Amino acid sequence: MNIVFHEECFILAEKTLSAGIATSLKPRNVSCKRAKIAHKSYNMKKKIIVWSLAIAFSIFCIYQFARMLAPGSYPFAEIYTIDASEKEVLKAIEKFKFAHPDFIVPKVTINKNGSFDLSESEGRKENSHWYFNYFYYKKDNQIIFTWTRPSVEKNKTDFAFVSLNNGLDLGNWKDINDDFGYFENRDLKAKFEKVILNPVKQLLK
Repeated sequence: MNIVFHEECFILAEKTLSAGIATSLKPRNVSCKRAKIAHKSYNMKKKIIVWSLAIAFSIFCIYQFARMLAPGSYPFAEIYTIDASEKEVLKAIEKFKFAHPDFIVPKVTINKNGSFDLSESEGRKENSHWYFNYFYYKKDNQIIFTWTRPSVEKNKTDFAFVSLNNGLDLGNWKDINDDFGYFENRDLKAKFEKVILNPVKQLLK
């Protein structure tokens, strides 16, 4: 009788122990699954970040390479197409400068030497595609270099904002769309459009 009782107690204890182990293992299994899911999610996010950086770097490299291969003598010029012949645009620029003499460039120096009239460099050189024009921002003491040429479209003209020189001593030229940061470049183009381009276009109406 005692033997049977002890066997039953042993079996009951074994079952209880097994149930306890199973119960204690269950939360651990759940924790492991959650850890695996979290690990997979982390790896996925890591891959997305790596691929995003790789794509961004590739785009930057392509952009820089394209800039090096940019065609023409003024590859970075901001070109505006005006719905008028070049003769009409040049006449409008002349009227603009006559009405606003502050935009006429004063005498300049070169490497702090001499005294030169930049207007003598304006116009179209023999066999040249471009007609040069200079403007002056008196308040900022800056010279604006532009050119015009007949557009590929009939009776239209390309008016280009090319570069900017700080001060009246030539040799400090900086190209628009190349030598300025994004925000400064954007602001310089907006100013050019507001104080020069749009008033010139108004004179064509």
